[in-house]
Amino acid sequence: RSRLENPGIIELAQVFGQMGSLRKISVPQNGIKKEGMIALFRNLINNPELQMIEVNDNYLNDDDLK
Repeated sequence: RSRLENPGIIELAQVFGQMGSLRKISVPQNGIKKEGMIALFRNLINNPELQMIEVNDNYLNDDDLK
């Protein structure tokens, strides 16, 4: 819970995409909205061993996915 919000998670997402070795990511209660979530998930694709994604209590909802 470090209040990353969109700017912070977008920067971290780029690093996560380059790592390729993540197994778990936990970013609850960080004020991440649609743009930040999309950036995060697009970069997590490059981590084939990823087993757990915890993003609860952010601002992505069903309407954002349409």
